[in-house]
Formats: sequence, C-alpha cells, structure tokens
Amino acid sequence: LVLQKTNAIGIVVNTLDAPFIAPLIAGIERGLAEFNKENRYTVLFCSSHGDMDTKRQHIAYLTQGRVDGIIIYGSLATDDTLIHQLAETKFPFLLIENDMKDLEVNKVIIDNQGGAYKATEFLIQQGFTRIAHMTGNMNYKITLDRMNGYIMALQNYQIPVRQDLIWHPDFDKVKEKKQEDYH
Repeated sequence: LVLQKTNAIGIVVNTLDAPFIAPLIAGIERGLAEFNKENRYTVLFCSSHGDMDTKRQHIAYLTQGRVDGIIIYGSLATDDTLIHQLAETKFPFLLIENDMKDLEVNKVIIDNQGGAYKATEFLIQQGFTRIAHMTGNMNYKITLDRMNGYIMALQNYQIPVRQDLIWHPDFDKVKEKKQEDYH
C-alpha cells in the first residue's frame, strides 16, 4: 500500500460472451503471469453489457486505487467521451480494438478497413462482381471500418455498391437462439 501498487489489472468489456473474449482473457492472464513471476498480477473483469452507465461505474470503481491500470476492449463509438474523460485523469489504460484518432493513447488494433479491402479485392481479382458484405452492430467502429474497406474496394474497381448485397443480420437474435438450444 505504501507503493500504491495493487498488482491488479482491470479489464472492461461490453459482454463476456462475445466470441473473442475467452481467448483474449486467457492471453492476458498468460502474458501477466510471464511478465512478473514473483509478484503475480490479479485480473479483475467487468462486463458492462453494452450499457454506458455501467461501463462508467466500472471504470470509476477501478480507478479509485483498486487496479494499476485498465484494459478496455471494444470499439463502441459511444465510448469516445468516456475514453476522453479517462485520458484526462492520466490513469494508465490500454484500448483494444478501438482507435481514438484525436487522442494519444496506448492501443492494440487491427487494420479492419485494410483487411476488408484486401478480402474484397481478392474476390474481385478472382472475377467476382456480386460480392456481399455482412455487417455487425453499426455502433462498433470495427464494423464501420470493415464496411468502408469493402465499399472502397468496390469503388476502386468501378463496381457499383449494391445495398441489396449489404446484409445487416441481428447477431443478438442468433446468440439468443444458441442460448435457447442449451436449455
């Protein structure tokens, strides 16, 4: 307590049942165990269930001396104000899959736009011109980046963007159906 170090890291996610969360958590735990074998870190997980007030409460709780830093996973566009506020506090944090272009923050991101562009371009180079794109929740920046990459590739190859080939499935309904199957 004198050092004001907790040897704890807080992880804030939108939902614990997202497909990539379990491997992400396992990787973070492995990394922390390898990083400091003598003074092992504890990991505290908080799920906001996509609710901004809950996420704000989790971050307020964690930044009150309970953890040494926070990892925030997810790219909700609605998180921007919260992340700006957290940055002003100078509390250490890392973003995963969220790019704040107007803010110098530590982040781990994937080039979703470039990946979608390359995938679409590959199909175009194979001779396909009717290429569908399946989106996710349009509130996620990664969804918008992937959509933009898809559209940019079509436009660069002078292929019209057809709204009937852009699908907006409701993944929450699929998740609910899977949960029903387990009962």
